[in-house]
Amino acid sequence: MSTGNLLDDRDALAPEWSPNSQECQAVVALASATRHCRGGLRGGEAMADVSVDVPSPLRTCIAFCEVECVVGCCGIDAVSTDPDLIEEWCRQVGSAAVIEARLQLIELIEVVEDRSRCVASDVLNHRTHDEAARRELLDFLAALDAGLAAGDASVSGADT
Repeated sequence: MSTGNLLDDRDALAPEWSPNSQECQAVVALASATRHCRGGLRGGEAMADVSVDVPSPLRTCIAFCEVECVVGCCGIDAVSTDPDLIEEWCRQVGSAAVIEARLQLIELIEVVEDRSRCVASDVLNHRTHDEAARRELLDFLAALDAGLAAGDASVSGADT
């Protein structure tokens, strides 16, 4: 089953490779170099492909929560959305950075929700080549937002 990340079929292609192995990293590099939005047809035309960057501090939050594997290998599956972990990041960076990260996340969600475009992100190693991949990304972003909201409330309460 396709996960929507650049290495959709890594497990089927090479289940014996560990996620952090040199072989897996080489496949990541190859997949990144050849990435394109496939299978996204609307009315007979390919969807417009938009590449999104993830600015800091949202990017640093994602990097902080990258504990399951590495995004370059496993995409968003490498990032934990555990509220306790996100809250720890919020405590470390403070309320202003958390608020900025939440605003960046809102903008990112708006881009991903636009179904006229195929969204790709090298930072997240994910592309929305079909509705399932788009839903997976939106669910991930919603979970991240919920963690940031809880962390923001915790940090804001500690600031007073």
